[in-house]
Amino acid sequence: MNIVHPHKEDIYIESSMLNKWQKFLDLFSEMIDIPIVLIMQLNQIDLEVIVQSIQESDIYRKNDLLSLKESSYSKAVIDTGNNLIIPNANLDKKWRDSRALALGLVAYIGFPIFWPSGEIFGTICALDLHEREFTSWSGQLLGQYAEIIQDDLSKIDALDDLKKAQAEQAKSEQLLHESEERFKTAFQTSPAGILLTSLTDGVIIDANETYQRLFGYSHEELVGKTTAEINIYVNAEDRGHVFEKLQKGEPVQNYEMPLRTKNDEIKIVHGTVKRININGRDCLITSVYDMTAIKKLENDLLRLNERYALAIRAAQAGIWDWDIVNDVLHWDDQMYKIYDATKEQFGGAYDAWLARVHPDDLAQSDLETKQAMLGEKEYNTEFRICATDGSIRFIKAYGDVIRDFTGNPVRMVGINFDITERNRIKERLMASETRYREIFYNNAAAQIVIDSHDSSIVDANRAACRYYGYSLDEIKKKTVFDINPNSKEYILETMKNSLKKGSNHFVTQHIRADHSIRDVELFNGNVSFDGRNLLHVIIYDITENIKAISDLQESERRFRLFVENAPDGILVETNYQIDYVNQKTLELFRADKLNDLVGKNFADYFVENSSSINAYIQKLNAGLLLKTLSEETIIRLDGEQVDIELSAVPFFYNGKDGALIYLRDMTERRDFEKVKLDMEFQLRQKQKLESIGTLAGGVAHEINNPINGIINYAELISDPTTPPAQIHDYSQEIMREGKRIAEIVRNLLSFARQEKQTHSPAQISDIINQTVSLVRVLLRHDQITLLLDIPDDLPSIKCRSQQIQQVLMNLITNARDALNSKYPGYHEKKVIEINCLMFERDGRRWFKITVKDNGTGILEELLERIFDPFFTTKPRDKGTGLGLSISHGIVKDHHGELYFETKQGECTKAILILPVDNGWSMDDDVM
Repeated sequence: MNIVHPHKEDIYIESSMLNKWQKFLDLFSEMIDIPIVLIMQLNQIDLEVIVQSIQESDIYRKNDLLSLKESSYSKAVIDTGNNLIIPNANLDKKWRDSRALALGLVAYIGFPIFWPSGEIFGTICALDLHEREFTSWSGQLLGQYAEIIQDDLSKIDALDDLKKAQAEQAKSEQLLHESEERFKTAFQTSPAGILLTSLTDGVIIDANETYQRLFGYSHEELVGKTTAEINIYVNAEDRGHVFEKLQKGEPVQNYEMPLRTKNDEIKIVHGTVKRININGRDCLITSVYDMTAIKKLENDLLRLNERYALAIRAAQAGIWDWDIVNDVLHWDDQMYKIYDATKEQFGGAYDAWLARVHPDDLAQSDLETKQAMLGEKEYNTEFRICATDGSIRFIKAYGDVIRDFTGNPVRMVGINFDITERNRIKERLMASETRYREIFYNNAAAQIVIDSHDSSIVDANRAACRYYGYSLDEIKKKTVFDINPNSKEYILETMKNSLKKGSNHFVTQHIRADHSIRDVELFNGNVSFDGRNLLHVIIYDITENIKAISDLQESERRFRLFVENAPDGILVETNYQIDYVNQKTLELFRADKLNDLVGKNFADYFVENSSSINAYIQKLNAGLLLKTLSEETIIRLDGEQVDIELSAVPFFYNGKDGALIYLRDMTERRDFEKVKLDMEFQLRQKQKLESIGTLAGGVAHEINNPINGIINYAELISDPTTPPAQIHDYSQEIMREGKRIAEIVRNLLSFARQEKQTHSPAQISDIINQTVSLVRVLLRHDQITLLLDIPDDLPSIKCRSQQIQQVLMNLITNARDALNSKYPGYHEKKVIEINCLMFERDGRRWFKITVKDNGTGILEELLERIFDPFFTTKPRDKGTGLGLSISHGIVKDHHGELYFETKQGECTKAILILPVDNGWSMDDDVM
């Protein structure tokens, strides 16, 4: 369409120029993602939309005529002749009544366009339905477009030149139209078969008629299937090669391979595979050409493709044209601006361009140019240049190689545009996104983002998904009301306060996917994104903390209750003074109130010298003593002295080093220990009397024999016929039998007498022999053989002889009872063996006394109970069950061991281990 100049009706703007401008708008719309981009021409009383970006809009359409009142934004640009940027018209009173705002156009950026004469041609502008901040880069880009349009307008000659060119222009347009129609027809009826497939699963989405004819399939037979299912590849490795290159990101173009038709016909094709995105779906577009048609297509479309490619890529940058044969490089004005050079500074040759490429990119840029010339790859690259002012600029470059009929490259044409600002923005965005992902998505703390408008959860990090038990998709379908058990009114009021303050911190409860309710501490702050007010919330689970605090408070309450009601005195000392006392301490010191003790010097209440007590406390406070236990004597407030047991540990109290001290009154415990010792002594005496009762019959029989001998010898002496020499012999026999009786009585009295409470050295052989002498008659009466093995050179032992003798008597009596139970009469195995030996262990000397019998043995389940008081396997009239219990206690008091080794039905060994020197001094008193 031709547009008439407002003041010169016979001046026209070429449709090719309008198409060029159209590409500018489309590229700008795509690059900054804005829906409406317009070029508006000023007529006498209104504005006409002459070019519109390709995106659909119901607000403005091409050829619309708008009054200046309806175009208030652009009118301001036209009136002032200056550019205008409006991020949000709602925030500016000037635009509140404007027609554009009423149509919902909130954001605007526009630049004036001038005729060469200085008159206003119109405006180039972009509009958005939402608030947005236009970057400096987008403003610079739109301004450059305005300058390009002005340059194009300046190329329109005077009216006469235009009239002369009108016919030629019409002819050119007609030829171009015809050429485009031919191209359209060639595309629709192209011999190239085009196949569109899904990248994810390889399913065929569409195929053109040429592809269908080429391979003999109908549209229905292809769509919904994969190339593998229709078995189109003759060689499976060809398909693998294509996908391997695609996975590596390498281009797949001009490949040659055999493909199979529906009728199993093999065709050799040239093909190209590219990745494209259609409506958000990743796809592959495959173009294949039959070898017989491709050459003709190349010839027919060579010039058309050259012009078309140039028009597409020349949307916003400098255009270059390199005559490869003559090495002449032509730049337009925009190229000189991009490279910050003048025509005089630029040499106009390939090497002159290379000289301006950054040294680090020089080799790669030269290589990519040569690869394009060789046909190895398309010329689509990025590199850096060194501007005249020393700055570094980033350049994006496209180019096409034009070849002669022999295939040799003769020209390269292409475009450059400055992407320095875009790269900087991209780097900042990438850095910002990286930081955001690092801080948000990978943070160990649970975080969510809430839309304050509808309370929906719009995002959550991994920690939040794990915490709440939802996937990211699941949690993004929730609202804050789904995870907070409080009332909706309370939640909305809390969010309102957070938005008002800008940040907030409070404690509440949240519900997780498993329906558990947890106490949480929330920290949130306001975030604005895409015109939405969001809340960024960090969640910390404090359920365990609250429980711990509650448990600690309860523990402190129980501890205080325990301390205050403890049966022992408890006090805290700091700086040598009493800082705290419990009730029992007051009673122990007979104090009426706390002040009677608190604040007083702790050492002053001891009978012992206070300096030694203070030295002891100093070590505790310094941590040199970790735990102590001692017996001391303290002085009560009434002057009475009392023995106590004192234990203490280092303790930090009220910010000071000190000691926690326990005091226990020893009076009752010592009285109890005395009673206990008396009871133990009485039990030993009772058990001893039991043993004496057992021995009584045997001892009487043992005494009766020598008495009968004495009587008989006395009768012989009284006989007058007895010779004097025999009388002397009979007197000696009477004396010998009397000594024998005396020894028996002495041993019995030694065993039966009240035991001494002290100990003394004794011969272990004497203790064993004296015990054996008391039971020998009983054993002989029961036909029990007694075997003794006691070395003569054993050292003396420190012990209470009567107690050790009582232990041995008990062990021998038990062995006798076991043998009588197994062998009621005589038997050769009815034997008791007693042996004693000395050995060393851990550097000390020990006696091992063994009493072995061949009796019934002890049941395994009874071994653990044989030392229990009153436990016995004998009838009630033969035992009380105290013997082994008392014996075990005696041996333990002597720092020894008593244990049994037994085989059921065969034998039992009672083993008594005693230290030769138990460490007692000869003056030690058991009491």
